[in-house]
Amino acid sequence: MDNFVIKDENLELPVPLMWRESLESLANSFVLNKFPLVDAQFKLAKYDTEIITLNFDNISDYPEKLGLLSERSWDTSIFQWMDGYWEVLIDLSNEKGETTDLVLHVKVYENGMNYKFEPGLIYVP
Repeated sequence: MDNFVIKDENLELPVPLMWRESLESLANSFVLNKFPLVDAQFKLAKYDTEIITLNFDNISDYPEKLGLLSERSWDTSIFQWMDGYWEVLIDLSNEKGETTDLVLHVKVYENGMNYKFEPGLIYVP
């Protein structure tokens, strides 16, 4: 597997394919109202339980019912290098599979030959 991911502070790019399965699991854990689980290959970095709880509140306050992450989300979700980590914004899906304006913010760090994901806020930018 090629682990090269672009580090360019001037480019917003589509989320790398090698991250998508783990990021989808992370996004879906919030929609299913579960604390994120550690994935065997892409481990979660530390995360703030207060932020996670706030994310659950933001989802329940959102006017549309969310559904599992749709394949369409990857058409508009982006990542960008931020001098030490990649910032990822994942567009969440409603229960009909349509992309919403609600995003999951994630920081991705290199971890040897793998990556660590640190979930951030779910919000409307």
